[in-house]
Amino acid sequence: MKKIKIGKNMKEVRIMRGLTQENLGEKVHLSTNYIGLIERNVDTPSLSAIIDIANELGVSLDYLVGTHIKKKKKGLACCIPTYNHEKIIKEILGVIGSEYKQNDIDIYIYDSSDVLDTFWVVKHFIESGLDNLYYIHIDSNVKLDEKLISIFQGYGFKNNYKYIWMIKDRTAVYGSSLQIILREIKKEYDAIFLDVSADKVNELGIKDIYNDAGEFYNQAGWIASSMNTTIYNYDSLIKNFDWNEFREKYFFDGENQFDHFT
Repeated sequence: MKKIKIGKNMKEVRIMRGLTQENLGEKVHLSTNYIGLIERNVDTPSLSAIIDIANELGVSLDYLVGTHIKKKKKGLACCIPTYNHEKIIKEILGVIGSEYKQNDIDIYIYDSSDVLDTFWVVKHFIESGLDNLYYIHIDSNVKLDEKLISIFQGYGFKNNYKYIWMIKDRTAVYGSSLQIILREIKKEYDAIFLDVSADKVNELGIKDIYNDAGEFYNQAGWIASSMNTTIYNYDSLIKNFDWNEFREKYFFDGENQFDHFT
């Protein structure tokens, strides 16, 4: 019989819930040491224990054991990390919500707020008909870069996506600019970079399309230096990305010390 491995998903969700191994062990009546063995896939708990863990973490059994099947592959997921900015989220959703629904773009609000104000804002929009909108809570103790990594890894996603676009909670792209994005993602580029100053781009001789990453970063790396500007092709850039190697190279004392997350 094939051994069930739940360690990776279990650890990911536990951290996002702000639980230590000891916290989780106490809640499901397992020792801290045994929780560690499960997360390292050294040992497999009983089915009843797996069910208890899934219930405590608030995920389905299928998700925990890695057999969940996402409904379909959609074009674009717009991911918005936020913290205690419920008024901004309300304003942004009022601007983009309906238009994104019309264009089949899913919106994920990743909220680390200490209070439920943002949750109630999102809930109101969902109940008003935005069935493309999802609320994901991430514990406020999770550091920003780990939060961003979890988003890139698809934490909380309800579907598969061709492209992932992470933006700050003050950003709203709509109208003709959004239509340009929708047109470009159909061309299957590895990444799409946005810039609000088209005149400046033209003055510097930056090309519309680059086939060489080195050439792009030499001429236009500043375009990709902000979280808002880059739309990532999931299959070609993220799916097989080694985040542990990324942490080893670029994290110091548990944090990415660069000014921008790139």
